[in-house]
Amino acid sequence: MHTRAVYCHEEVIGFLMFVSPDDDDPPGHCQVWRFMIDHRRQGQGHGGAALALALAQIRAHPDVRSIEICYKAGNANAKQFYTSVGFVETGLDADGNDMLAIIELA
Repeated sequence: MHTRAVYCHEEVIGFLMFVSPDDDDPPGHCQVWRFMIDHRRQGQGHGGAALALALAQIRAHPDVRSIEICYKAGNANAKQFYTSVGFVETGLDADGNDMLAIIELA
């Protein structure tokens, strides 16, 4: 598991967690488990910059072929944000609560 803090100058304004492919996932599959930006800092470009850095780090791993994220179904802001960086919705999770979205790399 990889955890990253998101800073604006010296203030922590969010965090991101992702896991590298392991034996429980399809080969080359990486998941972003948590990505949060303080609501007072949203809409200012911090989230996009932080996610771009994380995605670049994930893409640098030669075995990674896909990156998955999930968010609350019906959250239009999340859908727009994740779509803008290349995620494509694939449907609801097994519980029917969260929307799954993926970036295919290969």
